[in-house]
Amino acid sequence: MGCSFDSVEIENYKVVKEISKNKTDICRSYLLRSPSNVNEYVYKSVNVVALNKEEKESILNEINVLKKINHPNVIEIKNDYYSKDNKFLNIITEYAEEGTLEEKYEEQKKKKEYFEENELLDWFIQILLALKCIHEKTILHRDIRLSNIFLIKDMAKLGNFGVAKSLSPTIKYAKTMVTKPQYLAPEVKQKSNYSYEADIWALGVVFYQLIILDYPFEGSSLNEMQDNIAKGKIKPIPKECKIDEKFIKIIKEMMSVNPKERISLQKIFEESIIKSRIECYLMQQKFTQLNAKKTIKEYEKEEKKRRKTVPFVVEEIEEEKEREAETEEQKEKVMQERKERIEKKAKYDLFRHMATLNQMVHFKDI
Repeated sequence: MGCSFDSVEIENYKVVKEISKNKTDICRSYLLRSPSNVNEYVYKSVNVVALNKEEKESILNEINVLKKINHPNVIEIKNDYYSKDNKFLNIITEYAEEGTLEEKYEEQKKKKEYFEENELLDWFIQILLALKCIHEKTILHRDIRLSNIFLIKDMAKLGNFGVAKSLSPTIKYAKTMVTKPQYLAPEVKQKSNYSYEADIWALGVVFYQLIILDYPFEGSSLNEMQDNIAKGKIKPIPKECKIDEKFIKIIKEMMSVNPKERISLQKIFEESIIKSRIECYLMQQKFTQLNAKKTIKEYEKEEKKRRKTVPFVVEEIEEEKEREAETEEQKEKVMQERKERIEKKAKYDLFRHMATLNQMVHFKDI
C-alpha cells in the first residue's frame, strides 16, 4: 500500500474516495471532507523513500513556497507532516472541484465554442493578483500553464509550485529551463538569465490560447514553433472571437519577444479595462459581504449548536432524515434544509475570502 494514513492528523476529516495514484504507487491522493461536511480537501501521501533526489527537492520546494504565501488566488496548503515511520510525506491542500483551466480549454475546444470575455477577464485578473503576490515575495513560478491554474467555486487559483524559485537582492535571475517548451519565454529558450518577465510571458501564452482555442504560435515541429516564437509571429484572432481589442493588446504585449519591452504587472494593472474590472470585482464582493454578515452569524451559531449536541457529521444526519421521510413533502423539507445550509456556508466562505483579498490588494499599491 503506497499510502499511510495518520489517524491523529486526519481524524477530523472524512475520507470520501481515492482520487488518483501513480503507476508505481509512489503517490496516492484522497478526497477529504471537513467535519462540517461542506469544505473538501486533497490528502496526498507521497512515499519519499521511493523518490529520487530531484523529485524529493521538488515536493519539498512546493511546500516551502506555499507556506510563504497567503492569497485567495493561490492554492492553500492546510497541513503537511511525515508519517510516524518517516516513509511518507502527507500533504493536505485545497481541492479544485472544478478542475483546471486545461480541462475547461479542452471542453470548449471540443464544443468549438469560444470563451465569453467576462469569464476570461475574471480568471485573468485573479491570476494577475496571484502573480503580483508571489512576485512581491520574490518568488518566480516558472511553470505557469493551463494545467497549473485551478478552479474552485468559480475562482481561479495558481498552483503547482514544485519548480518555483525564490530570488533575492543577490540572486535576481534564474537560468534553468523547467516548464513545457510551449510556455518557455524566448530568453529562457536562449539559455539567458531570466526573471519575473518569464512568468508574464507564460501567462500571456495561456490566455491567448484560451482566447483563440489554439496555441499562439504555428509550427509542424518544435524547431519551427521555436523559430516563430523567436520572431514573435503570433496567430491572428479569429473573426468569430468577440474579445475587446484592449484586452488582446495587453495579452500580445505580455508576449513581446524582448523581455525589456514586455509589459510589466504594474502597467497591466494601470490599463483601464483591467483596473475597472478589478474595482467592479471588489465592489461586487463587498456588496455580497455586507449582505452575508447576518447569515454568517446565524450559520456559525447553528454549527456551534450542532457540534455540541450531535455526535455525527451534518450530512449523515441529513441522509438519515431523508431515509426516514415517509412522504414527498417530508423529503422536500429535508432537501430544502440541506440547500439552505450549503448556501449559508457558501456566503460564509465568500466573506472570509473577501476579508483576505481586501488585506492583500490595495489599489493605491497597484
